Amino acid sequence: MLSLEKYFQLLRGILKKFPFLESKYYFILKFIQISHSSRVIRFRFCSLCGKKSLFLFDISRLGDTGYCFFCTANERNRALVEIFKKILIIKLLRKNSDLKNQISRINLTKYSLITILKTIKLKNIVIYEPSSIGAIYNKLKNYSKFIFSEYFPYPNLKKGQFFRNILFEDLQDLSFDDDYFDIIITQDVLEHVKNPYLAFKEINRVLKPNGIHIFTVPIGLNERTFQYFDDKGKPIFNRVVFHKDPLRKSGAKVYTQFGKDIVEILNDFHFTSFIFSHKKISVIISIKKI
Repeated sequence: MLSLEKYFQLLRGILKKFPFLESKYYFILKFIQISHSSRVIRFRFCSLCGKKSLFLFDISRLGDTGYCFFCTANERNRALVEIFKKILIIKLLRKNSDLKNQISRINLTKYSLITILKTIKLKNIVIYEPSSIGAIYNKLKNYSKFIFSEYFPYPNLKKGQFFRNILFEDLQDLSFDDDYFDIIITQDVLEHVKNPYLAFKEINRVLKPNGIHIFTVPIGLNERTFQYFDDKGKPIFNRVVFHKDPLRKSGAKVYTQFGKDIVEILNDFHFTSFIFSHKKISVIISIKKI
């Protein structure tokens, strides 16, 4: 009998072959999961897929809600992709200076991600996302300069190896050459990495000079970032925190709670960083120093 985790992995593999059905499945699943008292549906334009669509909101939450019927993107996905679209244009124009002000001035809300990708054709912009699922991945996967991977928790796997036809990579020890990528995207991933500081170091290594890491992580109310586990892997607070994960019944284990000092931390890893808010959702932009 299949375990719940293996069942979801199998279902995920089937749905990935049919993106049109995948989005409908996850939309209906979220509709069922959200309580009637918190469920709101709106008709809006999705700046990720470029369609006028039904948006499903859970008014008890913020970032992980507002699911698009056609592409499953939520508010966090759209906030990140708005920054991503602007950075693609800035990269194309080769004007990395004063990035924060340029992002503030450009308005691409009416243009879908696909429209921007077709405009720039990704000829010389190499992009990496350590994920093989989600709304942004579904729009990027057909472009030749896009590389994606997954982390599988199996000790015999080696970095750069293919497993289930997907590249295996560990953000703490990547297989890519130095100065390889123009843009790296991570979406609520780094809090689940055992040592995010090794990941920051590796991300800096594989980014080209002036390369950009665009990412989201939950930023708590604390001023300082803290770890949930000590160097021996034991819980510091006698409790273990998990975030919801569609592939694991128990959820995804959280190793780090990032605080308001995240920009300060990133600057220690040879980045110039800032936080950009889009519709109250924080997106972090880190530029590799030359």
